[in-house]
Amino acid sequence: MEELEKQEQTTELEETSLTTETNQTQPEEAKQENSVEDVMQSVSDEYIAKKKRKRKITYSSILSVLFAIATIIIVMSTIRVDLKPSFVANPTIYEISISGKTETLDEGMADQERFEEFYKIYNQSFNVSYLTALFTGKLGGYEVNETLNKFYSNENTQAGMSQSLSDQLGNNYIKLSYATEHTIKNSNGSTYYSDYNTACELKFEDVYFPLNTEDKDSELTFYFGTTGIGMGYTITTITVRANTFALYEFAK
Repeated sequence: MEELEKQEQTTELEETSLTTETNQTQPEEAKQENSVEDVMQSVSDEYIAKKKRKRKITYSSILSVLFAIATIIIVMSTIRVDLKPSFVANPTIYEISISGKTETLDEGMADQERFEEFYKIYNQSFNVSYLTALFTGKLGGYEVNETLNKFYSNENTQAGMSQSLSDQLGNNYIKLSYATEHTIKNSNGSTYYSDYNTACELKFEDVYFPLNTEDKDSELTFYFGTTGIGMGYTITTITVRANTFALYEFAK
């Protein structure tokens, strides 16, 4: 009996010891699990914070680029450029024709105030925004295009418009006349030589261009009466960008 009681006491002591060890182990495991969770949470928070910082930097960069582009567009839209070919400056006489009614203007005319008003509008007609010139492809200059179509109706007296020229001009136009011959120039200022005779310069004394009847920028073609290729006076054209509506209103 005594031995049995001792065995039972020993068993109880062992169970008590095992229970105590188990109870001690559980908090340690719980602590380890909590520690791992804390580390994972910390890593996750840091990752999210980094993504937010990166997103803010990206948004700031995009906004800076958009602001820069907007500023450039605004500046380019306010800058004006003159697209009129430089070699057509300062003609001796200007003739404005509106539906058959013609008015002649020149620097020596009696009504200087009217001439100055006309000349100011004339120059402004070829001033377009840098942005418009850029996107219409006119900022880089113009091309000279020769034709074999007759310019004058009477070449002997260099007077009147040929039928071909009249058809292209319409009823509203300006004629520029020069006292001496002028030479056609390329957009870079160099002398233009004929496609039909590369040793030949093209000379002119008269040039026409049509007038806008609507208030908008549009392509405008100069029609030159050129000679030099041994075929009389033929039409040579240069196309630029302009708004000549104010000239039309001035003379109407």
